[in-house]
Amino acid sequence: MEPLINCLKTFLIVSFVYLVAHNFTYHQTLALQNLFLSSPMNSASLIYFPHGVRVIFGVILGYRSILYLLPVIVWTRFTEIGFAALSVGDLLVVLCVLIMTPVTHSLLKYHSSQLRTDQKRIFPTLFICGLASAVSNMCASSIKFGGITTASWGFLAGDIFGLIACSYLFVLVLQLCRKVSGS
Repeated sequence: MEPLINCLKTFLIVSFVYLVAHNFTYHQTLALQNLFLSSPMNSASLIYFPHGVRVIFGVILGYRSILYLLPVIVWTRFTEIGFAALSVGDLLVVLCVLIMTPVTHSLLKYHSSQLRTDQKRIFPTLFICGLASAVSNMCASSIKFGGITTASWGFLAGDIFGLIACSYLFVLVLQLCRKVSGS
């Protein structure tokens, strides 16, 4: 029973953090951005916090992150565009992005004896994994939509800036936890 409860706790934490990042992006960041930028960029947030959340949990949880994140990502996608517009292509793009972070992290661990995921050295790992995931998102989306557009570059920039912002916040939280615990 204990493993099931731990899985449920992890699922709830992951879902909550992703929903907070998603809602902040769409209700605060994108709304503010739309005041200043032209219409091609209205659908691409230039600071997409959910990408940072996906990457952080992808590095921490590995391949299990796919199972924890998939339901909440599909749910947020459904609430954005509606069930009728949700396509197999959307799901494939989501899966591509979700799979890329743990795959990149596994490859880094396999090929690098210097890979560190402790709180002092996690930022470079998060950045490399997040960059690979952002590029795969751009590639998968451009295949789905038939080419790279201005919005595609906006999605890439938003993924990278969201990753940097979330990674920075994550490192600050780790440092705070370390100070509080006294180690």
